[in-house]
Amino acid sequence: VVLAGGDSTRFEAGNKALATVDAEPMLMRIVDVLDRTTDRKPVVSVRTAEQRSTYANVVDRDNIQFVYDTPDHDGPLAGIFGAATSLDARWLFCCCCDMPLLAPTAVTWMIEQLPHEQPNSQPQVDAIAIAHPNGVVEPLHTLYRRESIVERRQTLPRAAGPRMLL
Repeated sequence: VVLAGGDSTRFEAGNKALATVDAEPMLMRIVDVLDRTTDRKPVVSVRTAEQRSTYANVVDRDNIQFVYDTPDHDGPLAGIFGAATSLDARWLFCCCCDMPLLAPTAVTWMIEQLPHEQPNSQPQVDAIAIAHPNGVVEPLHTLYRRESIVERRQTLPRAAGPRMLL
């Protein structure tokens, strides 16, 4: 899930999803990485129909899916909750549209860390995240169990950040 529903208010150069790195829009770079490393269609979470239209022209793919942010939360959580309630995947890899150096090997490694659970067993892990050397856990380069996200939706305040989800 690529979170792309923001207004880019802190990004002086305009829409950060459309900003280019090596002549390629950041959104396209992220979608390409997810397309190569996961077994599902890349998903882009947007807030408005206008964003969806704009990004659909940039990505230019038949195998991409769009979902909408939920209106009951702000920021990245709106996109994460929107994806969790719209999709049926067991796990969601969530990242931002402004991560142009997202490495396919990092995404693949995280997917390989998923627990091998029996079909009717109780889940033991809710998320797989990367911790920085200072101990801070990265909430927007993380695999989340979709069911766990859905369960937390009503318990988090509207303006909660993704760290509260972890």
